[in-house]
Amino acid sequence: MLLGSFNPDDWAPDSTTEVTGADRLLNIGNTVVGFIRTVASIASVAVLAIIGIKYMIGSVEEKAEYKKTMGTYVVVCVLVFGITNILAIVVDVATSLIS
Repeated sequence: MLLGSFNPDDWAPDSTTEVTGADRLLNIGNTVVGFIRTVASIASVAVLAIIGIKYMIGSVEEKAEYKKTMGTYVVVCVLVFGITNILAIVVDVATSLIS
């Protein structure tokens, strides 16, 4: 094939450059998981700041109550971040299986 005989109008991209239904679904899934992670991170930092400020200015009885609240907070944070990370792992595994 001569260099001058190439016609760019005849070139058709293969399936690796086209977005398929699976790729589109994967992009939507990544967007949703990313959004959930961002919202959960912002919310957890805000709640931690509020609990911390209340703990610092609270009385002895209030500090004991905030310690109980902090235990629940830690469990919820572990669940939220654990679930989003498990979803991200599932998406990565599914991506490697599809590709």
